[in-house]
Amino acid sequence: MTLAQAFQAAAAAASSLLPLARIPVSQAQAARDRTFVSRPLGGASIQAEITADGSGEFWIRLRQDGRDRVLPLSDLESSARRACFGAACYAVDLEQNDLVVRPEDARNGEASFSLDKLADAVLANAPQARLSEDVVYSAVYEPGPTPGAGAVLWHRDLSGGVYIAYRTPQELASNTWLVVVNGIYIGVRREGDDLVFSAKPAEQSLAGPIGLRRQRRVPGT
Repeated sequence: MTLAQAFQAAAAAASSLLPLARIPVSQAQAARDRTFVSRPLGGASIQAEITADGSGEFWIRLRQDGRDRVLPLSDLESSARRACFGAACYAVDLEQNDLVVRPEDARNGEASFSLDKLADAVLANAPQARLSEDVVYSAVYEPGPTPGAGAVLWHRDLSGGVYIAYRTPQELASNTWLVVVNGIYIGVRREGDDLVFSAKPAEQSLAGPIGLRRQRRVPGT
């Protein structure tokens, strides 16, 4: 097959996809400011959210007085970490699927966030694509560099667990499959300034698509 024929084949395959929904990347990126959960702490408050990157690694983002600090969730699973916002410093720990933030002076109590509630905030406040009666994804786009760039699509399955499907910017250049619903493959790609969700009936050539394996369950859900 010549290069020109390869491009023609790719164009024909793309044209056979049925568009289902679009989410502007700008809205998915702005979701990072809408998915925080706030708790009082001493005489102030602190905000926390759970996020992930295009490689499927989970992160915790803390915010106080307009300043952000990000910590890998995997680090907190092994030991407490320190986060400072100006003169205020905190010990951040993970205790039985609860994120716990304590002032270092140990005089002003603590703020606790369950990972499940943090995931709920993402599902409720990020822009959504309804792909079937039972399949809804909430989209967040991380621009990088920390957490790494990529689109993260969140959904809660029928058993109650929250899962993410994650894609790097390079993977979003072409359609990759997210889920199969009643024999229909549903995928995502980036097209211009939008994340585009499309469908195609299952065929022999689509057996075992790599994209279906690019997902993880959110800890604590």
